[in-house]
Parts: sequence; C-alpha cells; structure tokens
Amino acid sequence: MKTIINVLLWAAMVMTITLWGCAKDNSNDGDDDDNDNYGNGGDYDDWDSPECENDHAPELLSVQAIVNGVAREWPVTIQEGDALEIAIEYADVDCNLEGGGWGIIAEGSQSIWSDGDWFFDEEIGCSSEEEGKPYNLPIGTGYFVYPEDGPFLLEIGDSCGETSNRLPLEITTEI
Repeated sequence: MKTIINVLLWAAMVMTITLWGCAKDNSNDGDDDDNDNYGNGGDYDDWDSPECENDHAPELLSVQAIVNGVAREWPVTIQEGDALEIAIEYADVDCNLEGGGWGIIAEGSQSIWSDGDWFFDEEIGCSSEEEGKPYNLPIGTGYFVYPEDGPFLLEIGDSCGETSNRLPLEITTEI
C-alpha cells in the first residue's frame, strides 16, 4: 500500500511540474504565451525582431554529391550504408546562416530532414566563395530508399527563417 501511495505522489508531482512548464512562457515579447524555445536555442518569435526586419533569403548556388569521399556527377546511385555528403555552394548577403539550417524536401511525400543535426554550425560563413570551399552536409542514405517520395530537393534557411531556392538532388538507392 505504501508503494502505491508513493507512486501516486510521484506521478502527481511529475504532472504538476509538467503542467507548470507548459504554461510558462520563456519570452517577454507579449505573444501567445506558448513555450518559445525551439531547436538550436532559437525563438521563432525572434523572426520579427529588428535584426530580421530587412532580411534577405540565402541563395543556394549549386549542390554536389560526395559518396564515400568521392565527388560524383548527377544523377547519383548509392547503396544503403554509403557515406553521403552534399557539398553546397551558397551566398547569404545578410551573413546570418549561423543558427539557420537545411532540409531535404521530398515532393512526393512530407518534408524530411537530415538524420543528424540539421542546424548549421558556427563556421558556415557568409558564402562558399568567401570561405574558399563548399560547405559539406552529411546526409543519411535511408531517405532516398523510396524513389516514389521524390523528387528530392535541398534548401537552406537562415536564422531569421528566410529559405533559399531549392535545388534538386537526383539520388536513388540501389538495394
């Protein structure tokens, strides 16, 4: 009996903490009082901040498949388990890709994202030309197993939520 009471007390405490956390607003912007923390510590409500007021969309200039360390021409056929990276050439006049990210869009299905951290790291820079090299995105091969989900497209986004043009990823998986 004592064990049941302890379990019920513990469950009530967890529920109280959970409900309190859901009702608590983590911003002071007078918005909808929902929990505003998203992803990489960003706050989607910040997209209307003064820093984002005149933001421009980044530009995705080109994409290159790298399979098992070797650059390949499009279209690319891969095996499940291959190491796949997409090298992107890009430009962002506002230089605010840090805190932004990238996504793979499957037009025949729902949007799908990378199997890892799809946020850019702090070292992406303003443009691949300025950096002197493309930026490599590691991508899991499992996304391309079902060709009926395609065509597949890649886009990048900045920390203000502006997204680039989309470029095709002509990738099929040989099973």
